[in-house]
Amino acid sequence: MDNSKEIKQELEKVYHLISYEFGSPVNSLKVMADLVMTDAVATGNGLIAESARYMYSQVEQLQQRLRNLIFWADLNVKNYTFKPVGVNVDLVLTKLITDFTDIAGLKGILIIPYAPQGLLVNADLPMLTLLLQNILSNAVKFSRKGDTIEVTAHRLPAADSVQVTVRDTGVGMGPAKLAAVFNPSRRNTGRGTANEPGLGLGLVVAQAILTLHGRTLQLISEPNLGTTVIIELPTATAS
Repeated sequence: MDNSKEIKQELEKVYHLISYEFGSPVNSLKVMADLVMTDAVATGNGLIAESARYMYSQVEQLQQRLRNLIFWADLNVKNYTFKPVGVNVDLVLTKLITDFTDIAGLKGILIIPYAPQGLLVNADLPMLTLLLQNILSNAVKFSRKGDTIEVTAHRLPAADSVQVTVRDTGVGMGPAKLAAVFNPSRRNTGRGTANEPGLGLGLVVAQAILTLHGRTLQLISEPNLGTTVIIELPTATAS
């Protein structure tokens, strides 16, 4: 007897549990941390403001891990919905860079402001957002005080694509780790420069999302010289 339907229903219960039962309290913690931070800054309480900023960054990292877990689970049981539409990639990048600037600032990392290029891509917006969040999150995670992160984008007319590059000057990776980075079963997930934990799914999820879009991810890295992630996305069809 085929029980795939029952299994899928049970999995959907698990997704609901992770998304709502875990996700809602985490969202509330993030809002509270933001309120405390804003109030502490307004009243000049530097110690509380710094503590609230740290709490905010930790909650943001937890949210990212939950998003990756849910997407990876959906992908493996084909429970996802892929809906590409025309997306202004400049708006997505600008918002995410703004979101990550405060988190990077806590580690003394500078994210160079993004220069909009008027670029439109054909992409699933939630997946695109998760993809770029993972790449930026990794860049911050593996950068040190004084390092920089730069995001650039431009058209590739011959490939009918938009290329987005995220380049950091962080700790980088050697050949062995670079070769294993897209293996979701590896045990060595690596901790960040501030001892941040992780699941090791960030780039695995990013690659899976790009595969759905029919495009690729290129990773270039050297120890102590940083990492460059280059992705391609299909350009949006002109209306």
